[in-house]
Amino acid sequence: MPGICEETGCDEDVFRSKLCVEHYRIQDAKRKKIKRNPAQKIMETAENLIPTEMAKATLQYARHRAIEVGVEHTANLFGYVRPQQTLWELLNPVNVLRRWLVGNKAITAPPNPTARFETSSTLQYGQQQTPPATPTSPSTQQDPNTIPLSSVEDLYSDDSGIMSLLILGQPRDGKSYSARFLVEQLNQRNQYKHLILITKKSSYLNSLNVISGVARINQVIWWDCTEKKAEKQALINGILKKCGEWASGTTEQQTLVVIDDMTDALRAGELSLQSLLTDGSHLRTDLIVIYHGFPPAIPTLRSLRDNIKNVLLTRTDFVPDIVDKTNWISPADRRNTRMVEEHAQCFISTKNRIQGLIKRSLADEGRPTSEYFVPFKVSLINPQNDLMGGLIGSEADTFQIINRSTQLWKEIKNEAILLQKQGQQIRQRQEELEKEMMKAFASPSPSPKVGLLSMQTLEDALPSSKACAYEEAKEDEEETDDELIVESEDEDDDSV
Repeated sequence: MPGICEETGCDEDVFRSKLCVEHYRIQDAKRKKIKRNPAQKIMETAENLIPTEMAKATLQYARHRAIEVGVEHTANLFGYVRPQQTLWELLNPVNVLRRWLVGNKAITAPPNPTARFETSSTLQYGQQQTPPATPTSPSTQQDPNTIPLSSVEDLYSDDSGIMSLLILGQPRDGKSYSARFLVEQLNQRNQYKHLILITKKSSYLNSLNVISGVARINQVIWWDCTEKKAEKQALINGILKKCGEWASGTTEQQTLVVIDDMTDALRAGELSLQSLLTDGSHLRTDLIVIYHGFPPAIPTLRSLRDNIKNVLLTRTDFVPDIVDKTNWISPADRRNTRMVEEHAQCFISTKNRIQGLIKRSLADEGRPTSEYFVPFKVSLINPQNDLMGGLIGSEADTFQIINRSTQLWKEIKNEAILLQKQGQQIRQRQEELEKEMMKAFASPSPSPKVGLLSMQTLEDALPSSKACAYEEAKEDEEETDDELIVESEDEDDDSV
């Protein structure tokens, strides 16, 4: 006699494999499907087992946790807390002896058990009590208006008396603005006799580049006008030789070298600063390097990264790279990138001309972050450029270094002729306008046209006079070559 189908709730007679006709067909379809796709069986098995195992594990963990919370809750009611130590730390004889000597037990009663009871009773059953968060940075956000202008004395934090500074930032971050401020302040402190600016021709002649105004035309080296490797090396050797001659017999700073817009040359190894960085105390030479971006850890930049004494940051984006890839900060802070970054964000502001200064000598001593990483605020009174006047010294510093047979000398000489003629035309035009103004003010009844002459008229007339002088200088450039302030190309101390 046939039995009844094994499926729950089915009263049909058994057809095959203890199943009725309908359930047998369903089972047979599943079997064929699994036979065609073996992975289907594994997936179905996993779907059935995973929720069950997860539920068991979750339930088991919840039971254990509930017991622990219950014990902690009961202990808190009596004013005791769980010790923040492992079983081994508690039972270690050394720790036991230390606790006995110090008088600090692992489990201590709070001074106010009632307060502990009130705090613990507000927690729900099974909820953990989280400790109060502690600040990760020792600094707080500073108001830019309360930060005073910085002093260049911060750059001389060691006993050598020589300064080297690396300014890091992206375009339009204010690197040249800060460098101009530093050159002016450093010159007031040290009274330099000589200045050498190594840059590109386009950067020097750019009227918007405020750093170019610190050097006269006879104090600049246009690195891009020198193509031969031997000529570039001769320039470096000439700079070191002249710095040594200028420093002979003195103990004060004599020379300031500024490197601007030379990132590619530094990365390629064309411009080596190793001697200036390592022998600066003997050469009595200070160094400022303006670098676009962040210097990578490559052999050509190793000397710059290892020997630079101060680093000026115009933004906080470079802080993670400084912490992870350099030794510019204190060893205690090299594992806490977040804290150093938050410290820098408290005061660095491109809008307010506030950068971050890292003093490596103090960082190497293990000083706190707030002592070796400080805000540096700059401000210029007159950022105008004067390519004929400059700021430092009165000698033709680079004319004593550049070889007269190179293309670099020809480029600088031609530009010097144009600048000289342009200055003469401007001065002549200024004198004429001043005479016209004096006549207009001295006349008892000036005409309306003459009476309208003002300082604005003078300013409007200057650009046109510059353009006229520039065109005239191009026409008679060859004829006026002898009128250059350089009296003779055979002399060594020529100057403009």
